[in-house]
Amino acid sequence: LTSLSRRGRAQEKVEFTTGCYRLKISVGPYFRIDEKVCDIEKPFAVRPQGEFGGVTVSFTPNGRESGTFTQSGKAYGVNWSGGGPYTITWEGSTGRFRGVDNNTATAPVGRSENQDVMTGTLTPEKK
Repeated sequence: LTSLSRRGRAQEKVEFTTGCYRLKISVGPYFRIDEKVCDIEKPFAVRPQGEFGGVTVSFTPNGRESGTFTQSGKAYGVNWSGGGPYTITWEGSTGRFRGVDNNTATAPVGRSENQDVMTGTLTPEKK
């Protein structure tokens, strides 16, 4: 912001938060989500980057600190499904995300059941 008057000029830098968060979560180097989420207390869906882009991860919050998620779709030519609970621990305006994913990969040659832990952060988007 800049203000001009007979007495001179004043400038001030102002940052606004949009109410949205940058959600960055991953399981290892391959399953990575980096998406903007504007209301973490209402259901939302995101897609991972790269080869897992055919999978949709849908979140159903119980509030600001917890909820459940499901995933379904296709990655690496394999059908993926699963989900589980998640929690968000807040440190000021930054949230630490942790989700336990009980997932199943189904291919023509067989089926694999896994339990993975998704971790990451939610940081305020600035505009």
